[in-house]
Amino acid sequence: MIRTITVLAAAGLSLHGQIPGAAREPLRAAVRNPRVWQSVPSGGNRVTFFVNFEATVRNDRSTEIRVSSEWACVPYAELRLESGDWKKALEASCISPVRDDPCFVVQPGGTHQLSNVDASFFLEKFGGRIPSSVTARFHLITFCKDGKAFPSEEVVTEPVKIDLPAVSEK
Repeated sequence: MIRTITVLAAAGLSLHGQIPGAAREPLRAAVRNPRVWQSVPSGGNRVTFFVNFEATVRNDRSTEIRVSSEWACVPYAELRLESGDWKKALEASCISPVRDDPCFVVQPGGTHQLSNVDASFFLEKFGGRIPSSVTARFHLITFCKDGKAFPSEEVVTEPVKIDLPAVSEK
C-alpha cells in the first residue's frame, strides 16, 4: 500500500509525493510536557485547542531510521471516546517553511527527542460544557533531507491525558 500526502510550504509551494515506507507500521512516541491553550472563542458549539509538546520517538524496528532532527507535522489528532473508540478530532495540512532539515539517524532500540511539536484539536460542547481533560493521541510525520533523498516516517504517539484550560466564552 502506498499513501500520498501533500505538504503545503509557507511560500505557496506544494510538494506532493509518496511517503517511503508508509506501508510499514508507524513508529511510536511518548508525549511529554503538553501545554494547552484555547483558540479565540467563536461563540459556536465547537472549541479549538492548541497543544505544544515534546515527543520521544522510539525505533522498534530492526533497521536504523532517519527522522527530522527537529520538526514534525501533525496531520491529525484523535480523542478517545467513553466507549474506548478513537475519533479524529481535527485534520490539518502540514505547513512548514521550505527547509533542508537534516536527518537524525536512530539505531534499532534507540530514541530521538522532538522538542517542539505543535498540534490542534476541537471539541464539541455537550450540554454547554467541555470536559476538564481528554485522552489524545497524535499522528506525526517527520521529513528530513539526506543527500538528495527526503525520507519520512509516520509516528503515532502513545495515548496521553491532557488537562484542558477552562473554556472562555469571550
